[in-house]
Amino acid sequence: MNKSYPDTGFGWQGIDAKIVLPRLSDEAVIAVHDFIHHVLDQFEACYGPQIDRFYAPLYEDSHDDGLDIGIDWPL
Repeated sequence: MNKSYPDTGFGWQGIDAKIVLPRLSDEAVIAVHDFIHHVLDQFEACYGPQIDRFYAPLYEDSHDDGLDIGIDWPL
Protein backbone atom coordinates (compact mmCIF):
# COMPACT_ATOMS: atom_id res chain seq x y z
CA MET A 1 0.00 0.00 0.00
CA ASN A 2 1.51 3.30 -1.05
CA LYS A 3 0.70 6.34 1.02
CA SER A 4 1.82 9.89 0.65
CA TYR A 5 3.31 11.42 3.78
CA PRO A 6 3.50 15.14 4.41
CA ASP A 7 6.72 16.94 3.61
CA THR A 8 8.45 17.99 6.81
CA GLY A 9 9.37 21.29 5.18
CA PHE A 10 13.12 20.89 5.29
CA GLY A 11 13.40 20.03 1.59
CA TRP A 12 16.38 17.72 2.05
CA GLN A 13 14.76 14.29 2.26
CA GLY A 14 17.07 11.78 0.66
CA ILE A 15 20.02 14.16 0.63
CA ASP A 16 22.94 13.84 3.03
CA ALA A 17 23.52 17.15 4.77
CA LYS A 18 27.25 17.74 5.11
CA ILE A 19 28.08 19.63 8.27
CA VAL A 20 31.67 20.53 9.09
CA LEU A 21 32.16 20.58 12.84
CA PRO A 22 35.11 22.20 14.61
CA ARG A 23 37.47 20.41 16.97
CA LEU A 24 36.27 20.76 20.55
CA SER A 25 37.73 19.96 23.94
CA ASP A 26 36.35 16.93 25.77
CA GLU A 27 34.50 19.24 28.15
CA ALA A 28 32.92 21.21 25.30
CA VAL A 29 31.86 18.01 23.51
CA ILE A 30 30.12 16.76 26.64
CA ALA A 31 28.47 20.14 27.27
CA VAL A 32 27.11 20.29 23.70
CA HIS A 33 26.06 16.62 23.85
CA ASP A 34 24.18 17.12 27.12
CA PHE A 35 22.57 20.31 25.81
CA ILE A 36 21.33 18.55 22.66
CA HIS A 37 19.88 15.72 24.75
CA HIS A 38 18.18 18.21 27.05
CA VAL A 39 16.67 20.15 24.14
CA LEU A 40 15.50 16.92 22.49
CA ASP A 41 13.91 15.74 25.76
CA GLN A 42 12.05 19.05 26.09
CA PHE A 43 11.02 18.98 22.42
CA GLU A 44 9.66 15.43 22.71
CA ALA A 45 7.85 16.26 25.95
CA CYS A 46 6.09 19.12 24.17
CA TYR A 47 5.53 17.60 20.72
CA GLY A 48 5.62 13.85 21.45
CA PRO A 49 1.95 13.15 20.64
CA GLN A 50 2.26 15.09 17.38
CA ILE A 51 5.38 13.13 16.44
CA ASP A 52 3.60 9.86 17.25
CA ARG A 53 0.63 10.82 15.06
CA PHE A 54 2.94 11.64 12.16
CA TYR A 55 4.74 8.29 12.34
CA ALA A 56 1.63 6.16 13.06
CA PRO A 57 0.85 5.58 9.34
CA LEU A 58 4.43 4.40 8.80
CA TYR A 59 3.99 1.85 11.58
CA GLU A 60 0.66 0.71 10.17
CA ASP A 61 2.22 0.20 6.74
CA SER A 62 5.10 -1.86 8.14
CA HIS A 63 3.13 -3.92 10.67
CA ASP A 64 2.81 -7.54 9.56
CA ASP A 65 0.37 -9.71 11.53
CA GLY A 66 1.93 -12.74 9.86
CA LEU A 67 5.03 -12.16 11.97
CA ASP A 68 3.07 -12.18 15.24
CA ILE A 69 3.69 -15.55 16.90
CA GLY A 70 1.38 -14.77 19.81
CA ILE A 71 4.03 -14.38 22.49
CA ASP A 72 3.72 -11.40 24.79
CA TRP A 73 7.31 -10.72 25.78
CA PRO A 74 7.73 -9.51 29.37
CA LEU A 75 9.57 -6.32 28.54
